[in-house]
Amino acid sequence: MLQPPPEMTLSQWADKFRRLSAGSSAEPGRWKTAKAPYQKEIMDAITDITIKKVVIMSAAQVGKTDAMVLNPIGYYVHYDPSPIMVIQPTIDMAEKFSKEKLSPMLRDTPVLADRINEKSRNSGNTIMQKIFPGGFITIAGANSPTGLRSHTIRILLADEIDAYPASAGKEGDPLLLASKRQTTFWNKKNRSGVRKQQPGRMERTVPVLRRTATAGLVKCCVRQKRPIRNQIRLQQVRRHIQ
Repeated sequence: MLQPPPEMTLSQWADKFRRLSAGSSAEPGRWKTAKAPYQKEIMDAITDITIKKVVIMSAAQVGKTDAMVLNPIGYYVHYDPSPIMVIQPTIDMAEKFSKEKLSPMLRDTPVLADRINEKSRNSGNTIMQKIFPGGFITIAGANSPTGLRSHTIRILLADEIDAYPASAGKEGDPLLLASKRQTTFWNKKNRSGVRKQQPGRMERTVPVLRRTATAGLVKCCVRQKRPIRNQIRLQQVRRHIQ
């Protein structure tokens, strides 16, 4: 008799399976959530079935890409196979992300290397698309409307959204274009992230946060280095996206 796999959160998956690459991490080897415990709640919100969207505002260099983009990719390739889209601000940044971040993780994490063969010429994998049993990873630039509307997806991981153009070509908001590709999935997931804004730039970020939180159940996570300022910023974000 077939049985479903045991329940596993994203942080549990990362601690058990994820391996950090020597070329892209200061401490290569096994992933340990305990080294940056502030990441745990955010990661687990991404795989919480009761939460449809996770919006993150964070400082630079807090492990956002590894914890909140790469780890979800690994989870939805290995543990819960699904079609995935990752959006970077531009096509050039999308290609750089694929070469410098994604490919090393796929190569050095054994459970992912077993599912995505980047060496075979017949695998169908390219820089911007990786195919695996049960789904695919497509990587797009927010400035490319073709890439945003070319696939039906369940998982949407939007990175650095404060750097997105207001319109993807002439076709409108890139986040809305991409989110329309999720409409057939009842269990869709949307994770969006922005960097901590400098004074005077909050006005630019608020419209972006608001449009990422317009539908579904939203988990809004804010992480900075000073706990007291975390509470103040979280109150500001909640007030502005309501």
